[in-house]
Amino acid sequence: MASEKAAAEFPLEKVLKHIQEAQLQKAAKLLDTGAVWATKFLWQYPTARVILFFYLEQADTCASREVAESVGLGNRTLP
Repeated sequence: MASEKAAAEFPLEKVLKHIQEAQLQKAAKLLDTGAVWATKFLWQYPTARVILFFYLEQADTCASREVAESVGLGNRTLP
């Protein structure tokens, strides 16, 4: 009985592994397509590159400030 169960589980595991690999490949292809599209867009529109640069710079500054405040290193006024 146990050997029959193991024999039945083996093909199921193989199918599940194949499905997971197919979903992973589809996700990777989607990410690659998006990255290529974004690269072409930024190459075609230099103004968008400048805007993205300033946006990322500002987002990094805000994130750094939030992290510093969360650990108690924010700007405090002295008494």
